[in-house]
Order: sequence, then C-alpha cells, then structure tokens
Amino acid sequence: MDTDTWSRIVNMGESSFDWIDEIPVSLGPVVGHTTTTTSKIWVRARRTSDALVLRYAPAFHGVTFDPVQGVFGPQQLAGPITEVDLDPRQGVFPYASVTLTGLCPDTRYFYEIVKADRERRHDAMALARTPSFRTLPAGDPVLEAGGLRFAFFSCNGIHRRPSGQPATAMWRRLIAQTLSDEAIRFAVLGGDQVYADSVRDAWLADNHRSGELDEEQQEALYQELVVQYGRIYMAWWRRPEIRTFMAHTPCVMMWDDHDIYDGWGSHGDEHLAPQQVFFRAAATAFDAHQMPSNPDTNGKRRGHSHRAFHFRVGKAGFLVPDLRTTRRVNTSRVSALIGDEQWRYIDEVLDDFGAAGISHLFVVTSVPPIYADRWLSGVPQWMAGAEHDDLLDQWASRANRNDQLRMFGTLLEFRRKHGCNVLFLGGDVHAACKGRLVSKNSEFLRDGEREAVLYEAVSSAIGYAPPQLLGGFGGWMMKQHIEGEHVISPDYTGFIDESHFARNFSILGAEARKRAFRFQLHVEGRDTPTVYYFTGPCD
Repeated sequence: MDTDTWSRIVNMGESSFDWIDEIPVSLGPVVGHTTTTTSKIWVRARRTSDALVLRYAPAFHGVTFDPVQGVFGPQQLAGPITEVDLDPRQGVFPYASVTLTGLCPDTRYFYEIVKADRERRHDAMALARTPSFRTLPAGDPVLEAGGLRFAFFSCNGIHRRPSGQPATAMWRRLIAQTLSDEAIRFAVLGGDQVYADSVRDAWLADNHRSGELDEEQQEALYQELVVQYGRIYMAWWRRPEIRTFMAHTPCVMMWDDHDIYDGWGSHGDEHLAPQQVFFRAAATAFDAHQMPSNPDTNGKRRGHSHRAFHFRVGKAGFLVPDLRTTRRVNTSRVSALIGDEQWRYIDEVLDDFGAAGISHLFVVTSVPPIYADRWLSGVPQWMAGAEHDDLLDQWASRANRNDQLRMFGTLLEFRRKHGCNVLFLGGDVHAACKGRLVSKNSEFLRDGEREAVLYEAVSSAIGYAPPQLLGGFGGWMMKQHIEGEHVISPDYTGFIDESHFARNFSILGAEARKRAFRFQLHVEGRDTPTVYYFTGPCD
C-alpha cells in the first residue's frame, strides 16, 4: 500500500463512519468465522421486537476499500440479492446470529441489515454504503504466494490509553493495514475485548468480596450485573473504528480476565458466591456478544463447561483454549488452569489435526506460556501490590505449572510425531515480544535434531497503555524480568528474545516454504513494522 492511501485511511474523517448510523441495530454487525462457503454475521438489535432482514450479494472483483466512504466500493453487484430474516433472541441481550451458506469461494460479498418493513428492490441494496466480507479461497492459502495471513491482537483497553494519544489510534492503523490488503483473511482476537473492571470496582465500593449472599440476593445481583456487562460492550464496541473493522473482517474471539474482571481465577476467592455471580453474568455477556462469532467446534456447543474452540484453514490448524473458565489458583486439582475436561478436548483436536496432516499449528493462549520467570510468580502480595494477580496469572506460577509442563510436552510430542511447526500466540501482558521454548530431551527430537523448538509471538495491547508508562512495580517488573533465558524445568528452557513496550497489533503468516511462521509486528510510534520468521522442523 502506498503512503498516500495509508495516510488517508489512518486519518479518516468522522463522515467516513456515517454509514454505521444507517444500520438499525445497537451493536454490530460483526462478521464471524468464515470459510470458503459460509460466514457468520452477528448483530445486537435495539429491541427483541425488531424485525430485521440481512441482505447480501456478491461484488464484482476489483472493489477496494474507500477511506472517504468508510466501506468497499464501488457498490456493484455481481449476482442476485439473497435475504435472510434476523430474529433477535429473547432476553436481556436481543442479539441475532446467522450463518450464511452456499457462498462462493474467494468472493467479496456486500451485505446490509434493514428493517423488514423497509421498501427495497431485488436488484439493488437499500443502503448507499454497505459493509462487506470475503470468503476463503478454495485452495490452501498456506500454499499460495505469501501464505495464509491473518491479524492477531489483544487487550482493547482504550479507556487507559497513553497520555496524548487517541484511544483508537492503533485501530485506525489496523484498518489501514487489513482492509487495504486482500491477502489478510481474518482476525483472531486474543482476549480482553472489553474491560469490565469498573463493574467490579463499583460493587466493591459498597460490598465486601467475601460477603454472604442467599439465593434471592444472588439472582438479584446477577440480573443487575448482566445489564452492566451489556453496557460495557456498548461502550467499547460502539466505537466507529472498532465497528468498521469487525463489520468487514471475519473475527473469532477468546476471553481473558478483563472480560470478567481483573485477575479472575488468580485471587483465590472465586469459589465464593459474589465472585460466582460475577462470573455467571460475564459469561452470559460473552456467550451473547463474542461466542456466536466463533466456530461451532467450541466447547459450549458440545456440552462442555469450557469455551475452547478450534478450526483449520488448509494445512494450518488453530487451537484456542479457554484459560479462564476453570482457572483456580487455590484448587487442589492437578490441572488448575485448563481442567481435565478441556485437556481431553485438546487431545482430541490434536489427534484430528495430526490425521489431517497440518504443517502449521497456532495455539492461541490469552496469557503467553513462555514469559515471566518462576521467581516473579513467588513475589509476595505486599511487594507486588495491585499486580499480584497478574503474576499469579502466569503459566509459571505454582498453581499453573502442571498445565504449563503438560502443554509443552504435549505440543513437543505433536511436533516430533507430525513434523509440524508450532507457534503460541499470546496476549494479556500489555507488551509485545517474541520468544521460544527449547528442549534437548531426546524423546522430543526428530531425526538429525539437536533441539526441539516451540515458538511464541505476543501482541498486546492494541488499546491499553504500555507498562513503562504506568510506572510502579509493573513497569519495573516488565523491564527487568522478561527478556532473556528462563529455566522452566530440566527439560524446558524458555527465551524471550525481544520485547516492545508500546501499543501494537500483528499480522501473522503461515508459509509452505520451510513450514515458516511470519510475525509482522506493528508498533505505535514506528512507521515500519518489525518482521520475524520462525522456521519449522526439517523432514
């Protein structure tokens, strides 16, 4: 993309987002998981009584993103308009989600949401400006020139931006990068899509976290909290830059602590009634706003308690564990972070991926498994202060160590058996970095290897202020105890090779040549992205 086009998109005026006001919904539309022939569309209606219609049609090849109009154009249809009714669900969140089927591969579709009673023609869209999405190609994108490419980012803490910087500045850069490049197929949102801490803080101002609640009080609190969580989504997702991106780019999402409240699972009192009510309300909001966009492989649809999901694009597999639902820092369970049920799910997914012969495996973990050293997780609360729960969140903390070692061993064995390159994608930590896990254990080595390597790419945060601007222990901790070598166990050594303390997002790639991963990191304050390559095991 040329400099002029980049500048025009980054500096889009308010009128570029006017098309959003024409859509008769409270939130959305959000394009969800999209394949060669299907795509999910989600909206939150204004009322459950609203009768809405989704209309879509293929576009002619060659349409491009217009920064003045805020959508792709020109709006020329290459086929007939198909209409689908959107029936908002009854309940506190009147959302509607539909899966479009029978689509053509590698095709951009214009779509619109209108009221059912609106007059409309069969050969033209009712709205002058409509969003659009693109299906995946029929072939394997990994084998294409440039490989499979997608966006990854996390921590949309736009309420706590760096001083003097626009809250959604990096979202504008994200739009400029992704909507101008048709090779970027979708986005993985790695946690903290909203920050609901204010809901928790307001309640704690008048209540004690260990307070007793009878069933009637719990239900009353739940009903109140669900409404407040819904307002949080309205506050975050109504930003025009966020709506523009999510209306054009297929998104899949996993939650982390701030989607519930800061440090969920690492405070030690999650078994008490008030915390359970908070979790239930946050889960209701997540299941209504985020989960409908995810593949139908997610755990909840299969009757599980966790919300993990997976999908495959050609020879690239994506495994997205849920690291919050079962997390308990004080549990006596062997698996305090992931839980036995989810481990069975992970093992089944890896068996399926192995049978499919994938060459690249992305493991999306909201908290990166290779990061802080074990010393940090043992820092006492009086010293760590407000950051204590962040330290206990780490995979290296005492409660999570069993899951950390099991995850490393499981993936190293998968790599050895199938010759697959493995990359962790992490968020949560409000800094970007690249790292690797190295093992010289002969059980994990392929023929001719001296060491086995798992790679890690961390992109966080797209909205939240970086640690060194926050001051205190958090900033000091990040600077002093992140980069370098971390001995995890006699079999595993982690390395954080580089870190970046600024807001960021990333573009990931899976390339057939050398089974390589491409990690392109876009950092605030730098005009040129930093690019890293991680090559896979040799045959």
